[in-house]
Amino acid sequence: MKAVILAGGRGMRLRPLTSHLPKPMVPLLNRPCMEYILVLLKQHGITDIVVAVSYLAEQIKKYFQDGSKWGVSLTYVEEEHPLGTAGGVKNCCTCLDETVLVISGDALTDINLTEAIAFHEEKQSRATILLSCVKNPLPFGVVMCDHEGRVERFIEKPGWSQVLSNRVNTGIYIIEARLLQQLLEDGEAYFEKDIFPVMLERRLPLYGFLTTGYWCDVGSFQAYHQAQVDMMERQVRLKLDGDESVSVPGIFIEQGAKIDPSATLIPPVYIGANSVIAAGATVGAGTVLGSEVHLAPNTKIKESILWGHTHVEKESRIEKAMLGRQVYVGQECTIEQGCVIGDRVRIGSRVCMGNGKRIIANANLTLQGQIENQDEAWGRHTLFYKNKVRIPLPNTTPALMFRLARAFTSVVSKAGEVVISSCTHPLAQLLKQTLTVGLCSEGVNVVDCGELTFPLARFAVQNVRGSGGVHLVIGAGEMVLQFIDNQGLPLAQERERKMEWAYQLGEDEWSPSQVGRVRFHSKVVENYRQQFIIESNFAPLRREGRLAQDFFTSLCCRWVAIVRQAANTPQRVQIGDKGEESLLFSTDEGGECLTLYDGHGHPLTQEQLFFLYVAALSTKQKATSLPWSAPTALEEVARVHALPLEWTSLMPRAVLEASQYSFHPVYDALSALVIVADYVGRLGMRWKEIVSSLPSYHMVRGAHPVPRPLLAHGMTELIAQAKGKKKQLRDGMKVYEEGGWVLIYPDGYHHQMCLIVHGKSESDAQHLYATYIEQVKRCMKKETLD
Repeated sequence: MKAVILAGGRGMRLRPLTSHLPKPMVPLLNRPCMEYILVLLKQHGITDIVVAVSYLAEQIKKYFQDGSKWGVSLTYVEEEHPLGTAGGVKNCCTCLDETVLVISGDALTDINLTEAIAFHEEKQSRATILLSCVKNPLPFGVVMCDHEGRVERFIEKPGWSQVLSNRVNTGIYIIEARLLQQLLEDGEAYFEKDIFPVMLERRLPLYGFLTTGYWCDVGSFQAYHQAQVDMMERQVRLKLDGDESVSVPGIFIEQGAKIDPSATLIPPVYIGANSVIAAGATVGAGTVLGSEVHLAPNTKIKESILWGHTHVEKESRIEKAMLGRQVYVGQECTIEQGCVIGDRVRIGSRVCMGNGKRIIANANLTLQGQIENQDEAWGRHTLFYKNKVRIPLPNTTPALMFRLARAFTSVVSKAGEVVISSCTHPLAQLLKQTLTVGLCSEGVNVVDCGELTFPLARFAVQNVRGSGGVHLVIGAGEMVLQFIDNQGLPLAQERERKMEWAYQLGEDEWSPSQVGRVRFHSKVVENYRQQFIIESNFAPLRREGRLAQDFFTSLCCRWVAIVRQAANTPQRVQIGDKGEESLLFSTDEGGECLTLYDGHGHPLTQEQLFFLYVAALSTKQKATSLPWSAPTALEEVARVHALPLEWTSLMPRAVLEASQYSFHPVYDALSALVIVADYVGRLGMRWKEIVSSLPSYHMVRGAHPVPRPLLAHGMTELIAQAKGKKKQLRDGMKVYEEGGWVLIYPDGYHHQMCLIVHGKSESDAQHLYATYIEQVKRCMKKETLD
C-alpha cells in the first residue's frame, strides 16, 4: 500500500509561530511533527509515500529529502494553488492506482494502521474514515456509524447543539484512488464537503473505523502544548530523543545540555540539546526547551514552550507561554499565560506582557512597562452563541471592537459595502464608530444606517445590497452583536467558525494600502415600511381608510424608541377601527422577540405566540418555518389554515432561511405585533377570548449542568440508549415515546444538557422529563467515575 501525506498546512491558528514555518515542520519535543508520521508509516510497512506540499514547500523538501534516513521513499507533488484535502490527493493520483492511505502531516498519532487497513479490506469499503473519541468535537467532523461501522451521518465542524457524538474524523483515510477520479473534477475539493456527502447520497460503501490509539490535531496552541505533555507522560507510543532521568522519571535531557546543580527541574520537562540552565533557574512542569536555549540565573519557566536558540535573561518569568526561535527576553521580564512570541523577537528589560498577547516575528520591544492583553474570548471556547456574539460589558473595549471588525472582514466581500448600525445607547453608538474604523482599516466601505433594531439591520443589508452587516445592542450587562451575511441572514456556521479563527489569530500586521469610505443611509425604516405593506398583503392594511396603515406607519416611525422603552416596561397599543381593543407588549433589547400579555397582565408563552403566528399568517400562503422544539399541535393548526409549515433546527438563521416570508414574526417583534393586531382585527373577537381559545399543549423545559468536556460523550451515550426507539437527529436528538417526545441537546456555551419535553398530558410531560433528566444524570455520573 502507498500513502499520501498532506503537508500543505499553513498553521494559521498557530501564528505567529508558523508565520515562516509550514505546519508539518512545527516541532514536537524538538522533532518536526511530520517526522513522527514517517516513523509510524514505516512501522506498519508503508514505505512508498507521496507528499503533497504547498506552503513553504522547500523547507519540507530540504529537511526530509528522499526519506531514506527514515527507511522510506518520498516523492513530492507541489500544488501551484491550494487544492484542498481531496483535490490534493487526486493531484497525486498520477502516481497512484491502488488503495491509498491518506494522512495529515501535522497531527500526532500512534494509531494501529495495520488494523485499520484490515478493517477496510474486510468491509470491502470504497473509503474508510479513521475515527477518534474527543472531548470537544467542535473543530472536527462528527461521524455517526451503524453497528457494522457503515457511516450514516457526517456533520462537519458542528455547533454545540449539533454534537451528537464524541467520535470525530481524524483526517486519516483509506481510500480507493479510482474513487477520486470518478467523483471529482480537477481543482479544489475536500473529503468532508465533496466526497463523503456524495458517497452517502449514492450509498457507496463508506465506513468508519474507531481507533483506540492516541490522536491529536495540533492545530491550536492548547492542543500543541498538550500533545507534548502527553508525549512526556508516555501516553503516545513512540521513541523520544531525550534520555529520561532514572532518578526522577519525566525529566528528559538531550545530549550536550548543561544544567547547574542548583537549578530546579519539575517533571515533566524536556531539555533540548546543548541548552544551558544556569544557577537558581526553575523549569516547571509541562515545559519544553528547544536546542541551545539559554536560561540565565534565577529565571522561572513554567508550562511553556521555548523553541531553539532562545535566550532568557536573569530574574525573568515565563508562564504558560510560547516563544519561537531566536527570541531574546531581557532581564526581569514577565511573560504571562497565553502569550505567543514569533521568531527573532527582542524584548527589552522589565517588560510585562499581559495574557494573550501575540508578537509577530522580528519585532523589537525595547520599552519598559506593561503591554496590554489581546482581549481573548472572555473565557469562552467560541465567540458565537445562537448566531450572536455576547460580551460582558467589563470586557467591552474599543480595542476588542476593532479586532472583531477586522475578523469580520475575513468572511465578507471587500468589493461591496458593509452595513453598520446600533441601538440608541450612547456606548453602543460610540463602539459602532470603532467597528467602522476597524472595517475601513481593512479597505471595506461602510454604510452607517444609524439607530436600528436587529431585524431592521438585517433588512438594511438587503435594502442596500450590502456584502454584510453588523448591528450592536447594549443588553443587560452585556454587549450583543449580530454579524450578517449578504442575504440579510445571521452568519452561517461555517463563516462563524472562520471569523472565530481570524479573531483568535489577531495578528498586529496591517498594510493600509487602501482605506474604506463611509456613507450614511437614513431611509431604512421607510423602505422597511413600504416593503412590508407590499409583501404582507394584509387586508386591514389595504382596506378603505388609512387607519390601519397609519397605525403601522406610526409604529415604524417610533419603533426604535419604542423598543428602548418596551425592553424595560410593557407598552400598550390601541388596535381596531375605533381603538376599542388594545395589546400590552414588550420586546427584548434588540427588537427581535415580542412578548404579549393576556387580559390579566400575564405574559404569553413562546408556544402560545407560535399558535398565534401560524393562524395570523394563514392569509399569506407562503411557507413559514418554526424550530422543531415547538408543539406538535402546530402541524394541525397549519393544516386547518392551509399554511405550509417547515420544521427547522433551533438556530435563528435556520428558521429565517427556511421561511418564504421576509418578516418572520419569531425574530421580528414589529412584524409580530402588526400581524397579531391584524389577526385580532380580522377575527372581531376580544383579545382575552382569542387567548383563551388557543390550543392547549403540555411542555416542560429544563437543563442539567454538565462540564463541557463531558457533553459529547453524554450525547453519544444517550443516543446509544435510545437504540430501537423512534428518533430524529438534527441539533440534538428527539426521541418519541408513547406519552410524547423528548428533545435533548448539548449547550456548550452554558455547560449544560438541555431538555424540552412535549407530552400528551401534563402528567405525561412531567413523567418523561423526570425519566430523561435522571438518564442524563446517570450518564454523567458514569462518565465521571470512568
